[in-house]
Amino acid sequence: MSICLVLNFTGCSDFFASHNYSVEKGIVSNSRYEIALKQAKSYGADINYENIKSIRDYLYESLIYENRLSDHEKISDVDNSEIHSFLKQHGFSKEEANFEMEFLEKNGNDILFFENTKSSSSKVWMYIEKE
Repeated sequence: MSICLVLNFTGCSDFFASHNYSVEKGIVSNSRYEIALKQAKSYGADINYENIKSIRDYLYESLIYENRLSDHEKISDVDNSEIHSFLKQHGFSKEEANFEMEFLEKNGNDILFFENTKSSSSKVWMYIEKE
């Protein structure tokens, strides 16, 4: 099950403008995840592009600190239908995926967390930014 900090399927283009995004993922320890989650919650409803970017920066720096850059990946030119489909495949309901896509469209970026299926001592984070 996935955990989303900020709480395009066929037909999604009816609701969301077509954009390409860069998608970045990494694996971070549970303790670093807890700090990032606490930071996100502190922003509340006022969370914005800069806040989310600062969380991403913290998580990326954590990868360097934990010597886990091999657990980092960045992909460009991902369209919104691919992101929406990924979210649904990883436990998001259609409504939750639509909410995330709407937030991403409006805010320009988003960050999500998922359980790490290979290790219970870490989480997978995914940062998405409009190109």
